Amino acid sequence: MADPKGTTEQKLTLDDVARRAGTSASTVSRVLSGRVPVSSATADRVMAVVRELGYVPNAAARSLARRRAPATGLVHHAIALVMPEKNFRRHALWEEIYDGILEAADDFELTVTILSLRQDEIESQAPPSKLRRANVDGLLLSRLPHWESGPPERVVPRLLVGGAPERGQPTGCVQPNNRLGMTEIVDHLYGLGHRRFEFVTGGLTHLPFIERAEIFLARTALLGLEHRVTELYAKPEVKWAAEWKSRPVAERATAIVASHDGCAMRLINGLRACHIRVPEEVSVVGFDGRADHGELMSDLSTWQVKWHEMGRVAVKVLMDLIEGETADTHTLIGGRLLDRGSTASPPQASTTEIRAGKEGQA
Repeated sequence: MADPKGTTEQKLTLDDVARRAGTSASTVSRVLSGRVPVSSATADRVMAVVRELGYVPNAAARSLARRRAPATGLVHHAIALVMPEKNFRRHALWEEIYDGILEAADDFELTVTILSLRQDEIESQAPPSKLRRANVDGLLLSRLPHWESGPPERVVPRLLVGGAPERGQPTGCVQPNNRLGMTEIVDHLYGLGHRRFEFVTGGLTHLPFIERAEIFLARTALLGLEHRVTELYAKPEVKWAAEWKSRPVAERATAIVASHDGCAMRLINGLRACHIRVPEEVSVVGFDGRADHGELMSDLSTWQVKWHEMGRVAVKVLMDLIEGETADTHTLIGGRLLDRGSTASPPQASTTEIRAGKEGQA
């Protein structure tokens, strides 16, 4: 049958809808299935074209579209999670993220493979053979290996999960919103009445800790608070606590912000070993809220990252990259402040002595 313009009527396909909507056939299929998250703007655009063209999907076409190989030429619907062997052996650290990855992978009908790397493979200047042999469409990296910073080569899309690449490196990432978390921690302690702060880090070589320290310094300076940064790994936690106790009361930080929960627990153990009460004499706050710490974390105030959501979002962003969609390759995941038993208002004695000291100087 000829249409009014005299052209021959042809059966519409997903590709026809995709071209008119300015997106990929796989994205059109995802919108029509309604099972996989797609941005509202993209979904609205696709559905407007579907209505305009009068497209009627069928199950066979959708099945064919799902099996179509991507531009990489690799088998579709397969990704790999690449992590160091030590992380693989201690997979509880990744339990929440991994659960989110698997949940999203099920939505996208993906196969997920875990590739564990030895230390020498991480430090190598070239990707290991096991990675080159992996028949996958994309990679989720728990850590950025040395070969990621080398000359670019034709490789499948990849995304760093849980951290950020070194500044200036092009690899995309899905990471905690350190600015939001650190700001909420400082503001919470400030609201409790604390005015002397100390940021204690597990090491200033790890980029997330560096970023959290910088945000801590900026926020405390903006609020006009006393602040300092120290590195715990340079000394045992008991020695650190003893040094804190030896300072004049007016010079002791009443609020300790740790770079991460493991560091916070070490601090609390060191303080208690020196008979320093937490939070009666000093408040301690962690960052991460990882579920794997279990009972040890029950009384630690911390900023809990939405790790499960991070896993889900990472798969979504990686799929956008695989399918050639425009993707935000630096995605921040939020969280919430858990106010537990390790924070309280600063000790009244400290406030009184500071006030008396200032009056004496006057």
